[in-house]
Amino acid sequence: MIASFTQTYGNEREPGQREMLYEAQARDKRMIEFKNMLDVNFFSFHDNHRSEIDHYKYLNKVEKSVYLEHYDVTYTDTIRELLRQLDILGVTHLFWTQDDSFSAENEDLDLNELLDYVKGFKENFMINLAVDPEYLNHLQLPTDELKTFTVHHSNTKDFSRAGKFAMDDSPYIATMDVVELIYGEYYLEDQRTIWRVEENMAEHCASWKIPRFIPDRELFRNYNIVGRTVSEEKKEARKLIKKGILIV
Repeated sequence: MIASFTQTYGNEREPGQREMLYEAQARDKRMIEFKNMLDVNFFSFHDNHRSEIDHYKYLNKVEKSVYLEHYDVTYTDTIRELLRQLDILGVTHLFWTQDDSFSAENEDLDLNELLDYVKGFKENFMINLAVDPEYLNHLQLPTDELKTFTVHHSNTKDFSRAGKFAMDDSPYIATMDVVELIYGEYYLEDQRTIWRVEENMAEHCASWKIPRFIPDRELFRNYNIVGRTVSEEKKEARKLIKKGILIV
């Protein structure tokens, strides 16, 4: 069983920003198409206003959706609950996204081929969908050549050596043994903000050689158009506007 998870958290954004993201998600046809091929799709809301949650549900076009609502708990408590839900259902693979995750260069990608490739791994597997070989300084890596995409066999050590976070919250698909390694007790017991928790996760994963394969191009990625990391907000927004996902 393959599940997806999308997390949206906090009320610190400017009025209308979250609604803008939700409306953009409803226009991302390729993301919707891919999630509709999965067995269950979790949408988690952490300390969100009721009006925002209702607006998302009204716009949502993803089938087999399950909504999780969290209030007055830490960020890592929401992940603990996700892991509990995945265990109950017997999920084998997880597709992870955030509320600012959208399609990238995947127009010519055969989504069935991607899904079949992922299903071929029963354990010890992760593919980061948000980077390409240039991101890792064009490391020479073993590859799997498929009809519509290529996969390079990188790992968390390769990311660390390239000066990147060994692990972060960018979109990925992984088998549950890897998911449970990433979000172990060291992570779940961290009561700090999501940004500090992500730094802790990166440091932890840098000490392990965890598979973190990459495709030959960005397939899904986070677009920093709202929030704290918006130094290239206009450039990021233009990419989504060109794809017809963002309307401003």
